[in-house]
Amino acid sequence: MEYLIKICTVFVIIFILNRLKFDIGLAILIGATTLGFLMHLSFLKIVTVFLTIFTNSSYLLILTSVGFIVIFINLLEKGEYLEQIVIALTEVFPNSITSMAVLPALIGLLPMPGGALVSAPIVEEIDKRNVLTPIKKSLINYWFRHIWEYCWPLYPGVLLVASFLNLPLWLFSLAGIPFTLLDYLIGYLCLILPERERFLSSKHKAPASTALPSPNRVKMSKIYLLTSFAKKDNISAKCIFNINLSNLFKALAPVIIIILVFSLLEVVFFLLPFPLPRYTSINIALISVIIWLIRKNKNFKVLDVIKSRVFWKTIFPVVSILYFEELIISTNLIYSINSLLSSNLFSVSLGMFLLPFIAGWITGISLGFIGTALPVVFAMPVFHNIPLFKFIIFAFTSYCFGFMGVMLSPVHLCLMFSCEYFKVNLSKVYLLLLPLVFFFLIIVFIIFSLTGV
Repeated sequence: MEYLIKICTVFVIIFILNRLKFDIGLAILIGATTLGFLMHLSFLKIVTVFLTIFTNSSYLLILTSVGFIVIFINLLEKGEYLEQIVIALTEVFPNSITSMAVLPALIGLLPMPGGALVSAPIVEEIDKRNVLTPIKKSLINYWFRHIWEYCWPLYPGVLLVASFLNLPLWLFSLAGIPFTLLDYLIGYLCLILPERERFLSSKHKAPASTALPSPNRVKMSKIYLLTSFAKKDNISAKCIFNINLSNLFKALAPVIIIILVFSLLEVVFFLLPFPLPRYTSINIALISVIIWLIRKNKNFKVLDVIKSRVFWKTIFPVVSILYFEELIISTNLIYSINSLLSSNLFSVSLGMFLLPFIAGWITGISLGFIGTALPVVFAMPVFHNIPLFKFIIFAFTSYCFGFMGVMLSPVHLCLMFSCEYFKVNLSKVYLLLLPLVFFFLIIVFIIFSLTGV
């Protein structure tokens, strides 16, 4: 129980510092250092752990990925791709608030660290009139970004859990689709639907200059222009939709190329006789698209982005989170908490929920609870000699509780980036996030209960 109290103390410190307007990266850095001292590490050991971030190849690849993401976003802005994407989405989805959920979900197909940073500018662009509060936009961006974590086979967590359970990947992915749909439905009902009427009424009240694309936008995007001509010439609605859809794909070309290159590389690397470091494929995919976009935008200077304050303000919190993660590994904190929760003090079913949830909450990454808590949970007697259907439901129950722990973690990279981008306080986002997590877990628990323990 001592270790659980210590980690809760550290999280309280992080929340208080963030509430006091401390930079989230600095708050996590202070909280992580406090954890080191609470775990009786020497000052020299804490410094050594911190320096490990800059010598560990996996950590360096994560930092590189985030750096490439910042450059990629700058290129999208300079090339006016963000505006093109918004116009295209508005034409395909006339109720453009729906596109606020679609875009983060589309970006979510890419398992990149801090992927919420890619979709955040697009969500902001869709609501340029600021109909929604920054807190609501931050949460929409964060929630829909993660709906694929239950079934998309490109996520390392999905691959690992399927392997742990000795299930075919296609079967595990197929079984995860209902949970992805549930995740999306809860987000839509709680975040999108309540704002729909207000968003649409605001759109109709907006002056013509803001309601329609500017001449510059019309020039750079054929979508609005082609649709206007199609309507004038009485071309069928199906034809108009096809025009809009094809231009949406053109506008999303940089994102689609990343997904395709990443997917292809994942297959190629899987077939290699030797393993490559994680995030190698996403880095290569990002580099490929960055080079392609730079060739189209000759005036773009990568060094100007790297020198900018925004670049380093994005990198620093990532360093803090990796430092926190390395401290947890160095102190064996997760395993100590797992030993407590899997002892006789807790029932088996409670262990199935608490073990992964707390492990996800502490680490802030899916692999954190998958690699530490799930092996313990799957070894419990309740998983032995049961029908396949019940086995899958039990496994997904533990997985969902673990992942919701990740979603609530203050050291989750995407949560931090969403809060930073929209300049909102972490504790205020939690007030909206908690009900969503609660509803999701209640429904998962009901499904679990109906199968019988």
